[in-house]
Amino acid sequence: MKLTKEDWEIQYSQGKWDYLNSIKESGRYAIIGLYCNLFHNFPLVLDVGCGFGSVVNYIKYKNYWGIDISDVALQKANKKENCYFLNIDAKEFTTTKKYDIIIFNEILYYLDAINIIKKYEEYLNINGFFVISIWDHPTTKLIWERINQEYD
Repeated sequence: MKLTKEDWEIQYSQGKWDYLNSIKESGRYAIIGLYCNLFHNFPLVLDVGCGFGSVVNYIKYKNYWGIDISDVALQKANKKENCYFLNIDAKEFTTTKKYDIIIFNEILYYLDAINIIKKYEEYLNINGFFVISIWDHPTTKLIWERINQEYD
């Protein structure tokens, strides 16, 4: 499922992804927040493909950085204290920062999953971790299988 920046802008402009800010989606965000809060006390967080940045409501963070290819999504992002958003493609993002937690929430099936995870490894602090959420579907099971072959 490869989409261009233009595709994302159109879909966000048309409201296709607005449901991600609904109460129905809060369960997933709460679980992601639970993992983040359980394993790190006030972490430095990078949310890859953050969309509206909805997960930030569930994390006790020191600083939160969200990146997304869609400027339209980021215009609607949940702006809070110590939250920073950058309009960039996940494949093009680079930084000298190190993060305690890097979140891939429902994005890996739009990318080359293993290669993008490997790219972001260099941005993890020692003892940092990835939080990955992927829709449960037969095609996404292949992604999990590849991740499980590479990582614990």
